[in-house]
Amino acid sequence: MKLGFRKCKLDKTFEELFSFAQELGAQSIQLDNLVEQDIPALKELMQKTGIIISSIGAMSTAMLGPDIEKAKHDQKIVEKAISIAKELEVSCISQFAGNNFNKTFEENIKIFEEVFVHLVKKAEDAGVCLVFENCPLVSGVPLVVHNFVYCPLPGV
Repeated sequence: MKLGFRKCKLDKTFEELFSFAQELGAQSIQLDNLVEQDIPALKELMQKTGIIISSIGAMSTAMLGPDIEKAKHDQKIVEKAISIAKELEVSCISQFAGNNFNKTFEENIKIFEEVFVHLVKKAEDAGVCLVFENCPLVSGVPLVVHNFVYCPLPGV
């Protein structure tokens, strides 16, 4: 087991972040929203510090719609994260599945399949796993669930 933490908003340089991880005694970091230009610096820091990137976060609650353009945009972000993960030899992409509030659970399952079969194939080809955060991301009144994969069975 490796001690690590997640850093989603980068208010520090990568150098400061890896230095902080060393001070904590962490062996891994999950980073979100990386871009291709980050790859050389991160490779150097991982080699220099021995700290690995355990996961790349590509968090979106829009993957299943109802805003189709936003969903397509965020699917491209996951594709980019897969490519970056392969380059950095990071084994997984962490994400939310999302939820289309205008659809039933069963309809969301069908949309989920349409969206993620393609992404799973891309990930598999790159040697990367897609993992889903199980937080329901509940907000509002009445309550709205933004991530429908928080529970393995509907109504449980």
